[in-house]
Amino acid sequence: MMLLKRARTVWSVDLSGVRLARAQQEGLLRVLPRTLLSHLAVELDPDLHAALAAAAAANARKHSLWRLGADSAQNALVLSVRGCAGPDPAEHPENRAYLREHARSPRTR
Repeated sequence: MMLLKRARTVWSVDLSGVRLARAQQEGLLRVLPRTLLSHLAVELDPDLHAALAAAAAANARKHSLWRLGADSAQNALVLSVRGCAGPDPAEHPENRAYLREHARSPRTR
């Protein structure tokens, strides 16, 4: 948890397959607002899912690290998260629009 609080650019973490005790789950939810984690795959007790979703959504509004843009290295990183940690960043409406605008159409000639 301390690592998550201190990491300034960590926005996606995949903890799937790691079983957290209830106290650890609650600790994660307490720490989450002080992080940039907006994409998180973690197994939580069912009654904590809504709190996790709300905290992750609030974090996504704090930064744009998950957005596609002019930085090709960051774009590669964002697209590498697909299917790994929580919501697919490419499925955000802004990223879908970016991908549509920058899709290369196949040449027919």
